[in-house]
Amino acid sequence: MTLGLIAAGEGSRLRSEGVTGPKGLVAVGGIPMAGRTIRSFADQGVAQVKAIVNQESPELAEYLTTTDFGLPVELIVKSTPSSMHSLFALAPLLQDQGEPFFLATVDAIYNPSDLRSYIRRCNQAAHVDGIIALTRYVDDEKPLSAAMNEDGRITAIGDAAADSEWITGGLYWFSPKIFDEVDRANQLGLDRLRKFQALLLERGYRILGHEFGTIIDVDRKADIAKAEEWIVKWNGVGV
Repeated sequence: MTLGLIAAGEGSRLRSEGVTGPKGLVAVGGIPMAGRTIRSFADQGVAQVKAIVNQESPELAEYLTTTDFGLPVELIVKSTPSSMHSLFALAPLLQDQGEPFFLATVDAIYNPSDLRSYIRRCNQAAHVDGIIALTRYVDDEKPLSAAMNEDGRITAIGDAAADSEWITGGLYWFSPKIFDEVDRANQLGLDRLRKFQALLLERGYRILGHEFGTIIDVDRKADIAKAEEWIVKWNGVGV
């Protein structure tokens, strides 16, 4: 299993509140978020990581390449305008594996037991092009809504799903087939990962949703304390 890790964000909102350094190095519960994400997936059997960091974060690049996570981390250093472009930059590394891959951003904090059930489901999936983590917990300045039908297939993302109770949580599992749509996305001038996800639905890709409990998106200083409170709760029930 391979994890594609997007750690190229600037963390501008955190920086504006006095939290300095690359977003992936911001500590939650004493652990840098990038390291927390990698270790969470490593604990569930992921064997390698393909990561991208921006050119303005050499200290994050050093952390990812010198820390022993118990699995290899291959790194691309490139500044990109969005998570979609970061995914596209990772495409050569992820396509080479010839198998589905996980994709995560560094700023999502979630219950390890939810991740465990998610990875188990992904590993058992057949005839599916993707599975996206969904949550009902909305505490995001720009939440991305997603609608599911009775079979768990995602039928709409974004404005078309505005009435849905579900939002995406920053965790994905995709077939490398999705990279067949990169040229089309660029031709259409798409500039956000959410727009690329909507394009996949329009093109008929079979994308399912998987329910998580609480997912904290760490964008602000207050989110750090909030995430740490949830981590204590999760640890209290033996996760």
